Amino acid sequence: GRSEPVFILLRRGANVNEQSTSGDTPLHLACQYGHNEIVQLLLFHQADPTIVNRRILTSLDLACENGRFDVVSSLVQNSL
Repeated sequence: GRSEPVFILLRRGANVNEQSTSGDTPLHLACQYGHNEIVQLLLFHQADPTIVNRRILTSLDLACENGRFDVVSSLVQNSL
């Protein structure tokens, strides 16, 4: 699936919390686009869901803004 390339990058030492020029992390993008399997993989590899982008939005904000309720559930479960 879509998570395999992400897994390979993480295994090779990619920074899970790297931010783009807009301040988005891989977790921001996975949450925004509803890629729940990737969200779970990133969280397992210690992605920080509290990082804000330049719009001052967290990954949870983007998941809510885009109606990605399965992703919201994953983020909430991770915080328990």
